[in-house]
Amino acid sequence: MPEIIPERYDPQEVEQKWYSMWLAEGLFHADVKSTKKPYTILIPPPNITGALHMGHALVNSIQDFLIRRARMLGYEALWIPGIDHAGIATENKVEQYLASMGIFRDKITRERFIKSAWEWKDRYGGVIIKQLKRLGCSCDWDRMAFTLDEKRQKAVNTAFLRYYNEGLIYRGKYIVNWCPRCRTTISDLEVEYDERDAKLYYISYPLIDDKGNKTQKSIVVATTRPETMLGDMAVAVNPLDKRYSDVKGAFLELPLVGRRIPVITDDAVEMEFGTGAVKITPAHDPDDYEIALRHNIEPLVIMDEGAMINGNGGVYEGLTREEARKKIVEDLEKEGLLVKVEDYHHSVGRCCRCQTDIEPYLSEQWFIKMEPLAKLVIDAINKGKVRFVPDRWTRICLSWLENARDWCISRQLWWGHRIPIWYCDECGEVIVSVEKPTRCTKCESSKLHQDEDVLDTWFSSALWPISTMGWPDVGDDFEKFYPTDVLVTASDIIYLWVARMIVSGLKFVGEVPFHTVYINTTIQDEEGRRMSRTHGTGIDPMEFIESIGADAVRFTMATIATQTQSIRFSADKFDIGKYFTNKIWNAARFLLMNVDENITGVNDFTPERVEDIWIMDGLNGLIEEVNRGYEEYRFNDLAGRLYDFFWHSYCDWYLELIKNRFYRPENEDERLSAQRCALYVMDGWLRLMHPIMPHITEEIYSRLPHTSGYIILAQWPEVKEIGDVISAREELEFITEVIRSIRNLRTEINVPPSKEVDVLIIPEGDKYREMTERNAEHITTLAKVADLDIKMSASKPKMAISSVVAGASVYLLFEGIVDADKELKRLTRTYKKLEEEKRKLTLKLENENFMTKAPKNVIDDVVRHLEEVDRKMLRIGEHINKLRGENN
Repeated sequence: MPEIIPERYDPQEVEQKWYSMWLAEGLFHADVKSTKKPYTILIPPPNITGALHMGHALVNSIQDFLIRRARMLGYEALWIPGIDHAGIATENKVEQYLASMGIFRDKITRERFIKSAWEWKDRYGGVIIKQLKRLGCSCDWDRMAFTLDEKRQKAVNTAFLRYYNEGLIYRGKYIVNWCPRCRTTISDLEVEYDERDAKLYYISYPLIDDKGNKTQKSIVVATTRPETMLGDMAVAVNPLDKRYSDVKGAFLELPLVGRRIPVITDDAVEMEFGTGAVKITPAHDPDDYEIALRHNIEPLVIMDEGAMINGNGGVYEGLTREEARKKIVEDLEKEGLLVKVEDYHHSVGRCCRCQTDIEPYLSEQWFIKMEPLAKLVIDAINKGKVRFVPDRWTRICLSWLENARDWCISRQLWWGHRIPIWYCDECGEVIVSVEKPTRCTKCESSKLHQDEDVLDTWFSSALWPISTMGWPDVGDDFEKFYPTDVLVTASDIIYLWVARMIVSGLKFVGEVPFHTVYINTTIQDEEGRRMSRTHGTGIDPMEFIESIGADAVRFTMATIATQTQSIRFSADKFDIGKYFTNKIWNAARFLLMNVDENITGVNDFTPERVEDIWIMDGLNGLIEEVNRGYEEYRFNDLAGRLYDFFWHSYCDWYLELIKNRFYRPENEDERLSAQRCALYVMDGWLRLMHPIMPHITEEIYSRLPHTSGYIILAQWPEVKEIGDVISAREELEFITEVIRSIRNLRTEINVPPSKEVDVLIIPEGDKYREMTERNAEHITTLAKVADLDIKMSASKPKMAISSVVAGASVYLLFEGIVDADKELKRLTRTYKKLEEEKRKLTLKLENENFMTKAPKNVIDDVVRHLEEVDRKMLRIGEHINKLRGENN
């Protein structure tokens, strides 16, 4: 008998032992000289400021499922790890870090700040990498990349130079997301939206005549931001709006300011909003800016970079946005120009780093022309070079690309890739270079200064698939492992990252960076809100990794990896992984306590007994279903099948069916065949489960008496030809149904688990009779039957309850087992309780307030509960009638 494994599974000990061993043996490393076919995944680089959250746990678990399976399938599997320098997020962290030491950004030089940022990165930036290792991620850590290291710097500067030389990069003015606190533009992804209660102000704009005098007529405009009226350059109406047909082309006097502004018409105006007339503030609203461009209207910036009213705001100069709003509303009231104020509910964008409200702001920035680049991606997707899973994301991505605006790539930060543009102080020449120039290319002057801005973090991230392979240098890694196979990522960065990576691949190396993009589901809390630690709706997966183990967390992640857009999650779902881990351990322990230490013939075992054929056929089916699940990226389906097969087919049925064979020293062939089959199936199942639960499968695999080496390098299971599987399936399905029906009958009349019962089975024909007789021992053992009577025909026995299965009628004789009168009273009491429960559930579902306000999942739970109560009442009612009939 092999060494008995400990009674209790210790995930911390097992996981740390095997992960350390895998690292020491270099088992995650991909050999560039290998002749094996490559399989490559690139990690979406987490921010250096980050800590593992549920999204990370899900996306990185999925990647590890894929890479471990590929390794077992014989590929040279490479998973490249890395972290992102996370421009604005890191800059804020470093500011806080310095402030804690009494050092403030505005008091130090850029060079000192950058030095401190690198110190902070080295001290704190690797937390999430340690956590990914604790999760069990089998990345090739020797190939660790950082988006701000020297290799990536060369790639970034090279890409910028090429875009610039092709005329795709330009400097211009446009409306950007501006954070007044961080004093920089930010990407759409860095803007979070809050639903807020606000006010909608209706303001009267007087019409003026040809001489510039105010008339008695006016146009009323509705706005949530009266402070921006200081920058109004027009009022727009829809050309089809008949309410304003007589004022089109007229002029208005801007309230409080006195500026003469025109009434213009534009199709973009929504007639249904407010009064149908909208103020046009081109410098502080992206839609207004577009309208202004169409009508050749000059924008007027009325705020500075800190969102204070500037000199263009007249008497309101120096006020904050909030102060200006309050003062302007007061002044409008005094002038009799505030018509009314209504309550209004809308969303407001704020900086995800500092929570300051975003200001749409006209600013001079560096841009990339997206239209020609977007066409490259659209063409690649339409030709099937890149596919999205689920497919619905294909349409969404294409829609964005077809309407893509030019990409603002500059940021007013210090931490990041500084824009590789230098200006000559002598002649004004603009120099774009990969390396820092020493002299002006035009006048030879050495007096040069570099552009102050840095590039958007997404610029370096867009180069991730090629820069991690060494580009712009094309070496062995690039030749072997590019393009990668699959990208696993979230839906909110399809536009910001995925599409731009495809652009980089096509533009710079002529090939897409990956062929498949798997978009994982978004994890929400129980109420359907996006998980966020900031908002108190998040769950820390590290807490559960440290308590129940990484494998339990990973399995739970697999069960929720659906192809739905989102999934609701609560911490108690981790119980699935925890209990399953313990079940695997206990089953393995039972098996290893009952097999010979030096057993042979496992790998080439051919089954003869019907239960052996049945379980091996089940394993074959499982292999096919798991493979199909991976091919279709249906991780929750394959995880569910792995769970059901092991817990129910293997543990609940097969191990129970063969226990007697384990304990028969007098029949060596029966004993050894049971061991061989049980080990063969356990071995195959462990290998199928390894990508999802790598540590416990490695531990158990190492203890199996017939195995050697590491399961991480073991061959992926293949379907094995076996005997008459059709007959075996039919027979075992029949026998398990018979046993299950007896167990259900025992439960329904409250027979104690230790009490044996007498059973009569009336098969429907010789085939089912022979099946019953061959498996009589299984029936009596697993259903606790004292006397099993098999008859081809018989009258219904008295004092019995029955059940019908496909192929036989089953009768449990309860005379002398239960007291009929007591059982009748017990069942009657239970039935009455169920009636009351049904009444309450029905009232709840008839309650209009509950049905309109309760979350859908709560209503669904009540419906399911009611259906279950109905089923119980039906069955108990049948038994009550039987007992009453017998008593009469």
